[in-house]
Order: sequence, then C-alpha cells, then structure tokens
Amino acid sequence: MQAKIAAAEAKKPGGD
Repeated sequence: MQAKIAAAEAKKPGGD
C-alpha cells in the first residue's frame, strides 16, 4: 500500500 507508506512518511519527521 503506497498510500499508507506515503501517509506514514508525511506524518514522520525527516521528510522534505
């Protein structure tokens, strides 16, 4: 599920 990963990445720090 890419959507789930994307959501987790956006919520987690160290993104952009």
